[in-house]
Amino acid sequence: MFDSSSLAALFVLVATVTLVLRFAIFRVSCTLTEAGEPGAIRSILLVAVAAALVVACASLAGYLFPAPSDETLSRVIVIRGLAIVVASGLAAVVYAFFLPTSLRRGAILAGAELLLGVLFASLVGGVILVAMAGMQLRRRPEPPQVPTTASAFLQRTSIS
Repeated sequence: MFDSSSLAALFVLVATVTLVLRFAIFRVSCTLTEAGEPGAIRSILLVAVAAALVVACASLAGYLFPAPSDETLSRVIVIRGLAIVVASGLAAVVYAFFLPTSLRRGAILAGAELLLGVLFASLVGGVILVAMAGMQLRRRPEPPQVPTTASAFLQRTSIS
């Protein structure tokens, strides 16, 4: 279906959109927590470091706790979710080190960023579900016409 060059292009597109959205969420989180407004370059670097921490922790969790084939998906989701929370804690330390703020404010910033990311993902998921429901309703075939009287039924079934 996809060749390797289109998969690489799709991966680059998804990574770029993800980093842009994380950048916006990071800036909003900085404003909400009054952690100071870092410059654009510093924000991009902090977002890249935080994203790398999330990917590293989720990958490490997947490597250390592989899901057996007979196990349900719930264990994998819980372990990856805990890995993201751990990565958020590590991001709090990074924020406290690179921003002019305390560790407590860095933790609040990381928590706000995590919660805003979850809310944004929920919003996007809801929009996608509503769009899919609309497409399904639009494609639904017309119901068959039901005769309203017995004479219409008899006219259809009469043999000429």
